[in-house]
Amino acid sequence: MKKSFAADFSNTFNAEVRRQYSDKVKQVGNRSLLDIVVPHLALRQYTPYPYKFVEDDSLLPSDGRAFGRIIRRSRQEGIAEIHQSVSTQREEHKWLFLPRDEVWVDTTLRASVDEVEGDKPTYVFLSHLYPEIEDFHTHLDLAATELAREHGEQYKDAYLKRGAMPSGNDLMGHCDMTAAIAPESQPVGSIISHYGVTSLTLTGALSEGFKIVKYNDMAALPNQEETIQALLTEVTANVLRSDGTPAIALQFDPLI
Repeated sequence: MKKSFAADFSNTFNAEVRRQYSDKVKQVGNRSLLDIVVPHLALRQYTPYPYKFVEDDSLLPSDGRAFGRIIRRSRQEGIAEIHQSVSTQREEHKWLFLPRDEVWVDTTLRASVDEVEGDKPTYVFLSHLYPEIEDFHTHLDLAATELAREHGEQYKDAYLKRGAMPSGNDLMGHCDMTAAIAPESQPVGSIISHYGVTSLTLTGALSEGFKIVKYNDMAALPNQEETIQALLTEVTANVLRSDGTPAIALQFDPLI
């Protein structure tokens, strides 16, 4: 990797932040007096600007620093590296993948065993530079292990399969990001879990609205891939636009 890549990436990104900041705070409707009078100071106060991205060789941080690392990997290479860690990591993690340049950007701010928060401005401003962005995060085996310890070891496999499903927070987070980023961007939200990768896209504009209908548990099918596909089909059938058609599309790609 060229030594100048991180510096070039940081300069390009910070220029986009400066260009877009004032319009974006108007769009989200939470402008402060500082935003109105001296937006360049507000930018420094309300975001990590100037963003200083650093190059790293691993998708999982080794020295405690998570946010702001950039890693050059193909999508397939990155998924394989992350998937190898889901059984050993104790905290979920979050990245943005930029297909055009095959770059992974670590956006993790806060993480726990079953929840992770990324830096929203990074998503917003990178969406103006890249027409395609994919948000990855992990669902860890440790969460399933702890549930099984609490409710019975016989449920562990079921919990691992459930890890392939987007949670309500995952769905709402994806909608929140879609509403904030550049209109022409094509965001994909993906979960890397024990059995594979689940990818989420919206089938229509957010303005069309949608509702989530409660769905029932399903019996286990002969193998994990069939069970997960059935679960995801059930979710899709119960997240509906106002006209009754599915509001989301889910794709599962097995890795085990």
